[in-house]
Amino acid sequence: MKAAIYVRVSTDEQAGPSHVSLAVQEQRCRAYVADHGWLLVAVERDTESGLRPDRPGYQRVLKLARDGAIDTVVVFAASRFGRKASEVLVRVEELRALGVELVSTAEDLSSFLMLGIQAVINEEETRRILERTMPAKRAKAQQGYWVARAPFGTVNRGGVLQPAEYFDLVRRIYELCADGVSVSDITRRVNAALYPGSMHYANVLKILRNDAYAGVVRWSDVVAPAQWEPLVDPQLIARARDQLTRRYVERRQLTRSYPYWILGLAFCGRCGHRMTAKVHVSRWGTFPYVVCGRRDPVTLLRPCTGKYVRIEPLQDWVIAQLEGIDGVDGYIARLRDRADAQAAARDARRAGLEAERQRLLARLQTVKAAHLDAPETFTIADVRKVEAAVRDNVAAINAELAAPATSTLDVEAIRRFLQDGRWLERRHTDPGAFRDFLRHFIERVVVKGPGIYAITWVTEPALSHK
Repeated sequence: MKAAIYVRVSTDEQAGPSHVSLAVQEQRCRAYVADHGWLLVAVERDTESGLRPDRPGYQRVLKLARDGAIDTVVVFAASRFGRKASEVLVRVEELRALGVELVSTAEDLSSFLMLGIQAVINEEETRRILERTMPAKRAKAQQGYWVARAPFGTVNRGGVLQPAEYFDLVRRIYELCADGVSVSDITRRVNAALYPGSMHYANVLKILRNDAYAGVVRWSDVVAPAQWEPLVDPQLIARARDQLTRRYVERRQLTRSYPYWILGLAFCGRCGHRMTAKVHVSRWGTFPYVVCGRRDPVTLLRPCTGKYVRIEPLQDWVIAQLEGIDGVDGYIARLRDRADAQAAARDARRAGLEAERQRLLARLQTVKAAHLDAPETFTIADVRKVEAAVRDNVAAINAELAAPATSTLDVEAIRRFLQDGRWLERRHTDPGAFRDFLRHFIERVVVKGPGIYAITWVTEPALSHK
C-alpha cells in the first residue's frame, strides 16, 4: 500500500529551529508507515493556517490521490489535515470515493461520525484560539509589529519583516508599474521569471497595494508605523501607485454622467436590449463604446453579437437630428401630440374602468337573483364568494378612479426653456437632466452598427439614417 505523509504548522515560528513540531509530526508519521509496512511515496509540508484550503502541500496531496498515486494519507492528528470542518468532511468523502483513506496517528478516523465530531471540535478550538489571541495581536500591531502572514518576498522575524527570496522580484514589480507597464504585462513577466501560473493578476495587485513594503502596518482597523525601515523606496511606491490609480480611473465603468448622456437611450438594433458602455484603453488613447449588454441567463455570458459603436459619433448624430427639427414650434407640436395622446389614453382607461365596475355590479345582482330562484343550485356560500370578489375589485376600481388625473408634461415651461436657445449646451453642463429632457421626444436610439442608427420618436415612426 502506497502512503503520503502530510504535516502542517500554522506559523513560521512553529516551523523554526526553536520548535520541533514539523519534525515531531514527520517522525511519528514515518514510524506509523514503517510499522504497517506501507510504501512511503511523498512527504508534504505546509506552514499555513488550517482554515486555508489553498495550502500548496495540502493541494499536492489531494492531487496525488486524484491521480491514483497513493492509497493512504497519514497525518499526525486530524487537526493537521485541516481546521475547517466543512472542507475536511468534503475532502475526506472525496478521498474515500477515490479509494484513499485518511489515517491519524493520534485518533481513530475510521468512523465518519467520529471524524465529523473531531472536525467540528478542531474548528471551534481554532476560533477560540483566535478570540484569545486577538487582543494581543492588536496590541502588537499598534506597536508596529507584523502579526499576519509575511507578504510575498519577505520573512517575518519576531514581528519584523525582512527581505527574503524573490524580494528583488517585488522591487522589479514596483519599477515596472512606475514606468507605466500594465498589471497584466507585469503578471506575464513575473510568470516568465518564475514558472507559468505561479503568479496571478490579483497577486500582483496585492503586492502593489500592500503598505508593509512602505514600512506601515495595517491590520484590521489598526494603522501604525512599522518597526522596520521601508523595504521599497517610498518615492518608487508613490510613482507606482500613481500609475495604478491613473489606469484604474481610465478603465472605470462608465456611468450615466458627463459626457455620455446617450446611455439609457441607446438600444441594440439586433436584439432590442439596452446598450451599456465599455472603455478601451490603448497607447493611442481612451475610447468609450456602447455595446449590447444582454447576457445569457444560464451562462451569464454576453450572447448578443451586436457591434461595438463609438459613443461620441453616435451622440453627435443625435444632436444633428435634433438641430434639424423645425425650431421651437416643431418641438412643441410633438409635445402637444404626446400630451393629447396621453389624455386620450387616460380617458379611455377611465371609461373602461367605469364599464368594468358596472359589469361587476350587474354580475352580483344576477347571482343574487339566481339564488332566490334556485337556492339549491346557487347556495348562499356561492353568493358570499362572488360578493367578496366583486367588493374587492370594485374597491380597486374606485381607488384608481378617485386618483387625480395629473399630467407630468408642462408644455409652456418647456417652451420657455427651448426659447432660451442654449438648451443643447446642457448636454455638457448637466447631461443627466439633458437625457431626461430628451425622453420627451425620443423613445430610443436604435444602434445597428457604426454609422447605422435610427431614432424612434415618441409620436412618429422611426427616422432612419445610413
